[in-house]
Amino acid sequence: MRASVIVLNWNGRPHLELCLPALVAQTFQDFETIVVDNASSRDDSLDFVRSRFPSVRLVALETNLGFSGGNLAGVAVARGEFIVLLNNDTRPEPDWLEQLVACAEAQPEVGIVAAHLTDWDGVFTDSAGDGCYVSGHGFKRHTGRPAAEAPASGPCFGACGGAALYRRTMVEHAGFLDADFFLNYEDTDLSLRVRMLGGQCWFCREAVVRHRVSASQGECSPWNVFYGARNHVWVCAKNLPFWLLLKYSPVTVVTLVYMGWYAARRGRARDFLRGFAHGIGGLREQLRKRRELQSKWRLSSRELEVQLTLPSWPRTMPRLFRRRAGE
Repeated sequence: MRASVIVLNWNGRPHLELCLPALVAQTFQDFETIVVDNASSRDDSLDFVRSRFPSVRLVALETNLGFSGGNLAGVAVARGEFIVLLNNDTRPEPDWLEQLVACAEAQPEVGIVAAHLTDWDGVFTDSAGDGCYVSGHGFKRHTGRPAAEAPASGPCFGACGGAALYRRTMVEHAGFLDADFFLNYEDTDLSLRVRMLGGQCWFCREAVVRHRVSASQGECSPWNVFYGARNHVWVCAKNLPFWLLLKYSPVTVVTLVYMGWYAARRGRARDFLRGFAHGIGGLREQLRKRRELQSKWRLSSRELEVQLTLPSWPRTMPRLFRRRAGE
């Protein structure tokens, strides 16, 4: 089995009706499909998968474990050499998986391959691989720009977990999504961790996936704001070298202030403050993880710094509450 494609679902039968047939139609067929259902209760997603797609491996969770925990449940049963995550609100092009696997095979030193996510019509890019600001905030490259003008395949900082391939050997070395994050920033956390451990990421322009952007969670929904504020604190504490935290602390402070202001304008100030407070309250556990990772870090602060991006305010500010992988 070359690849295991994990599709996480939560009350998303209308999405599965388009996503799963697109997987069946892939030109590359040496893969298994695993649907992880995050305790759907408002539709018949489970019955739909069982009746319409009996060859799909179905993992039915009793509780909602979020994007991180749900995908970890899929990885636990996956048999493929490559672990591929795919949002349920997507429709991959027929050669998507073929192109993704080809990129991975052509770049054996690369641990993560990012797909090219576009909007549903295929006109504009949603993500051409991910970047990361010096504040620890991940962002989608080329987002909102014409898909036909997307960057060529090549190195990038990280990948949006909505459509990406992860080499199993990398997962065994670096770990995978952090279950504590539940939702938001989990892919940024993983990309930063892999980078600090010396791993690489590649953007595959030809691996195209159409995406219903913000289908599962809104840009400024209560849980998006809460987990965005909390997990931003955790990403920085867990992954950024102390020298970079200190050097760019003014950027991080401005980012957090803007996030709070942005949330307050949309009636989400309480959710932001709760998330930030939970982030501070959970620092002890994240610092424990940091100490475990530090012994394995291969990049110096300066080597990581040149891979990070300075935000060009105010143009980039409205992106700060846009969804991460679990959207």
